[in-house]
Amino acid sequence: MPKPIVLITGASGYVGMGVVKAFLDTDKYIVRGTVRDPSNEQRVAPLKALPKQANLELFKADLLDSPETWDAAVKDCTYVVHTASPFILDPQDVQRDLLDPAIKGTEAVLSAVVRNGKVKKSVVTSSIGAIMCDKWDVPEHGYVYSEKDWNTAASATYNPYIYSKVMAERRAWEMAKESNFDLVCVNPGFVMGPPLSKTSSTSLSFMTDMVRGKFKNGAVDDRQCVVDVRDVAKAHLAAIEKGVPGKRYLCAHGSGVGINYVQMGSYVEKAYPSLARKLPHRNFGKPIMYLIGKLAAGISPYKIYMNFGLDFNYDVSLAETNLGIEWTSYEDTFGDMVKQMGELGMCKLE
Repeated sequence: MPKPIVLITGASGYVGMGVVKAFLDTDKYIVRGTVRDPSNEQRVAPLKALPKQANLELFKADLLDSPETWDAAVKDCTYVVHTASPFILDPQDVQRDLLDPAIKGTEAVLSAVVRNGKVKKSVVTSSIGAIMCDKWDVPEHGYVYSEKDWNTAASATYNPYIYSKVMAERRAWEMAKESNFDLVCVNPGFVMGPPLSKTSSTSLSFMTDMVRGKFKNGAVDDRQCVVDVRDVAKAHLAAIEKGVPGKRYLCAHGSGVGINYVQMGSYVEKAYPSLARKLPHRNFGKPIMYLIGKLAAGISPYKIYMNFGLDFNYDVSLAETNLGIEWTSYEDTFGDMVKQMGELGMCKLE
């Protein structure tokens, strides 16, 4: 019996490549991965280095390509996993750089699924940001977020990246309801962990900044709900194999609480004590953040008030019970991440 074909968009991305590897490792699927330019060896070489190459085919496609391109990409596919979406925190043009690729790209891929009519299940990579944002969305102190929650604070002018994820996911659910196809969404937190390539990524840029000493004099108390990139990949595979259609799956470390830069740095330091002098060891208080935020980092007092020093509590039990995810420890997430980045020449481990 031939292996089912799974289309994975954004195959050369930080998350996308991990998802490709997870499917290939099972040896149960033919993986059709979309990339913008299959002739760009620098981008596709890491994909070609993955195991089970006989089960991998690369397909040229961009999010805003024609319906004909996406029809060809989805042809003969049993499953579709849509991971491709821009992750840009400071876009030059919000509509062009974020909203159009995220929303119209999701429409393009899922419209091809509808036209195909034979795809059994689709999975869309959303974000924890589509669930929660800042103090605006916190009903009460100690509130625990879950898949039932939606971010209502983000907009095209305030946290536009998060807004792009909210709107893209909402559009995906609208289309699933309108056209009656099986859809699952995976909502990862701040993705960390070892990269499979030097691909450009906000997550990797953040860690590069950290180990190069950008925060050595102190850091803002910005608490992130971290998840290992390998757990995100497993969640996508499990979402196809046993995820319940119509469900969202929040994916973040099993501790159920966000951690700040100082805490992240402590896990890096535990693995690489030689980096201690470059890592953050104290949080700036809000008075200092208000004082230097606008001048040094372009952060408004309003954004500082609404985001920093805020506890985010969350519940990932649905991903644990439905998808069988066992979360990677922080020690392994950050230790393995820095180790791999060092081996790839992205940072120095001293």
